[in-house]
Amino acid sequence: MRYPGLRALLAAVLALAAAAGCSNPIEEYLRDVSDDDDDFLVAPTTANEELASGAQAFTVRPSIPRARVEAAAVLDGRVYLFGGDSGTGPLAFADRYDPAADAGAGAWTQRRDMPRARADAAAFAIGASIYVLGGTDGSFEPPVALDILTPGPTPQDDVWTSGPDLLEARRDPATIAAGGRIFVFGGFDAQSGAASSRAERFDPAGGGWVPIADLPTARGLAAAFVHGGRIHVVGGAAGDGTPLATVEAYDPAMDSWETRPSLVQPIVDPQPVLETDSVFVFQSRRAGIIPANQVERYEVPTGASAFIPYPITQRLVAAAVFEGRVHGFGGLETVSTSRVFRLEPSGAFAEIPGLGTARQQARAVVLADRVLVLGGYQLVKRDVDFDPNPF
Repeated sequence: MRYPGLRALLAAVLALAAAAGCSNPIEEYLRDVSDDDDDFLVAPTTANEELASGAQAFTVRPSIPRARVEAAAVLDGRVYLFGGDSGTGPLAFADRYDPAADAGAGAWTQRRDMPRARADAAAFAIGASIYVLGGTDGSFEPPVALDILTPGPTPQDDVWTSGPDLLEARRDPATIAAGGRIFVFGGFDAQSGAASSRAERFDPAGGGWVPIADLPTARGLAAAFVHGGRIHVVGGAAGDGTPLATVEAYDPAMDSWETRPSLVQPIVDPQPVLETDSVFVFQSRRAGIIPANQVERYEVPTGASAFIPYPITQRLVAAAVFEGRVHGFGGLETVSTSRVFRLEPSGAFAEIPGLGTARQQARAVVLADRVLVLGGYQLVKRDVDFDPNPF
């Protein structure tokens, strides 16, 4: 997809976000990036690159069948992508990548479409099924439906069923799977936009959604990670948009919360990456970009924080732990970057061989013996020869 200029880009890319009442990943940056509307182009990319264990460089793998930014889940060593937004609105597509197919070269298959189009959804593999929830369908009201895929041997054998609806419609909650169950925390009320403290849990083995103890701090656009059997909810925004540094830990066994030491830096829509007892808080993937050339390292047992310099101003980096080390893939500098950085035992980030395709907001999916960097957006200067489907 090729956009004629920044004004047309913002009209197309921001339409969904405006309808859903949330901000777009690159809106604020694009407003400042140039005084000339015609300097930049943006589009989703189908790029798929693999870094194998022990490898010194990325290998180009078969491209994603449909360019978009989407939800990802891993089941039986295969990667599934659901929905997303190609720039024209939410999609119902489902695709599967098998890295072992075609004698190890990898191959995609287009699977049976979801029952409904979604963008910015969450997807979790539990048992033999994948559960897709949340996001936006392009309407004002966030979907409460839970769609469940049980994959078959062929796309025609895939079975989608409807699970129980969430108890509350809300935008931008923190969603996570832990202990074979799905948890949803906070978000923004679909009608008033007020920050919610509501929390709920779904157990595939035990029926519908049930309310659990409310978040101590009402917020949306937070993120969650699991450490020591507890779910930690970090950052986010209050109902008036104020960024938060709050960290609160939920104990599923006791249905109770503990307030932990806060982050040093308030952050909206953080990207927490857990490595052993440390969580590395990368900048926003989607909302309220705040340029930064550092990553906050938060020690979960003690709540102590320190900042680690990042070699570039990191925005919309795809971050993951691979081979026991934190990696940052791509991101947005003045334009999309292909640079990749790895946290070394010295405690500093060092550059390693980069991606073949520069991009931001990609998905970094870690498998047993490799990490895949999938899709994302490309933002380039108009005078650059730009192909959103380079492979």
